[in-house]
Amino acid sequence: FSGELSGAVFSSSLETFDIEMNRIEGEIPDEVFSSSTRLKEFNVGKNQMDGTISADFGELSDLEILILSQNQFRGTVPSTLGKLSNLVVLDIGYNNVEGSMPRDVCQLLDVSLVYLASDCAVNGGSSEFECECCTACYPIFG
Repeated sequence: FSGELSGAVFSSSLETFDIEMNRIEGEIPDEVFSSSTRLKEFNVGKNQMDGTISADFGELSDLEILILSQNQFRGTVPSTLGKLSNLVVLDIGYNNVEGSMPRDVCQLLDVSLVYLASDCAVNGGSSEFECECCTACYPIFG
């Protein structure tokens, strides 16, 4: 599939949204946060999406899996993700995020989080993002 993601696909009964490995582009629609309050899995990995990682993800209290990897998201990781006390997987690797992983997100490793992946400086590579608490680092060469 290709094109932009329509907000019309999101509803209050939606629990799993997985469109990994397509050619979806554009930003994540606001309807994800206003309509899909029961969402447990949100996977848009390996697409061509852009924009920032919305602080509103922190309001999706049932979210267990959040995969945003291999897109073109930019900006910083919002500390509101630290409110996701049911989160087990967070993968934001291979994007254009900068700064560092918020402490609130790292503290989820003591609560529920098992897999936390991002871009990290390994093997002499460089990254605009620091993550001292990540359980997995995407190798960045450059």
